[in-house]
Amino acid sequence: MNPAYVPALRLRLLTRFYEPIVRMTMRDDAMKTLLASRLTLRTGVRVADIGCGPGGLAARIAKSHPGVEVVGVDGDPEVLRIAEAKREGLPNLRFISGLATSPPLEAGAFDRVVMSLVLHHLATEDK
Repeated sequence: MNPAYVPALRLRLLTRFYEPIVRMTMRDDAMKTLLASRLTLRTGVRVADIGCGPGGLAARIAKSHPGVEVVGVDGDPEVLRIAEAKREGLPNLRFISGLATSPPLEAGAFDRVVMSLVLHHLATEDK
């Protein structure tokens, strides 16, 4: 992992508390519902969630659009383990390791790309 990488809540030991804290301090569910509803998705569309964190948005998109392939990308192995638990019953969802600055995705392979709460983790020049 990149030494400049900033884990959720800045400290690795807090990663497991990220989702509950975000739910309590922000309108996270409303924001993710709104974002997912604005994607104009149809069967066969591919969506990449860059900086997917624990996978809440990616799972919401996959669950509400079963004919859409959703790939979540994050650079934190611990947060990806949390995200993997959300895949149950969602064959159209997968998570892969990679950074937002250079996601390991084939150019042009996705119809939609989303990001939620990841930009604050990036250095100014990477934004």
